[in-house]
Amino acid sequence: MSLYTGVSHSWVSWLICLLWLFVASMLIRYSSKAIQNSINRSSQFAKISVLVARVYSTVGYAFMIVIGLHLIHIKVGSILVGGALTGVVVGIGAQSTLSNVFAGIILLTLHPFSIGQTITVRTYLFSGVEYSGVVEDINWYHTVIRENGQKRVIPNSAMIQSAITIISDTHSMVYPVPVPYSVSIDEFKQALMEKTGDSVDVIVREFRQDEYVLDVTIPSQMKPDDLRAVLNHYQNRGQKQEL
Repeated sequence: MSLYTGVSHSWVSWLICLLWLFVASMLIRYSSKAIQNSINRSSQFAKISVLVARVYSTVGYAFMIVIGLHLIHIKVGSILVGGALTGVVVGIGAQSTLSNVFAGIILLTLHPFSIGQTITVRTYLFSGVEYSGVVEDINWYHTVIRENGQKRVIPNSAMIQSAITIISDTHSMVYPVPVPYSVSIDEFKQALMEKTGDSVDVIVREFRQDEYVLDVTIPSQMKPDDLRAVLNHYQNRGQKQEL
């Protein structure tokens, strides 16, 4: 009778554990999506929505597993000790990666600078060397700036330890544009300035067989279709001259 009671009690514990795992996983999944959608409504924090949702899910699933093990009478103390030691080893090995990720969260949350701004970065990590350029991208691991056609990728951990000077608050975008040799740089630049009504920076990136490629920096309010229209005009003119 005692054996039957023990087996019956074990089955009940397993059924309760499975029910808990199912309900908890559904709650975590739907609440994680709700949190991500809620953060996405704010453009300021949209980039960190995925990270917040993943952290929430990780903590939620860890809690779910601990409770599930407790329901089937498995002691989790030794497991937690082993997990803590493993976490310390992994944390030491991934220190550089984690520092860049957390620095990325700070940059994306506080917004000391934004994409399209022209900045100068100076830090002791680069022996006092200054890097200037237009901010092209800010992600979890690094920040990308471009100057005179050169692309610089700077780790976020270095960015938050740098003295950053915002040279221009004018938000701009950089596009690589192929231009026929029949069109001069000054002529193409003048046409863009007439189209935008603002200053435009044009730098030669490379030379090809039938054309050369320019890095064109234009105000962000200018539509890419306007740039395409100017480019099509000169490309069509070049084709007519060839005929």
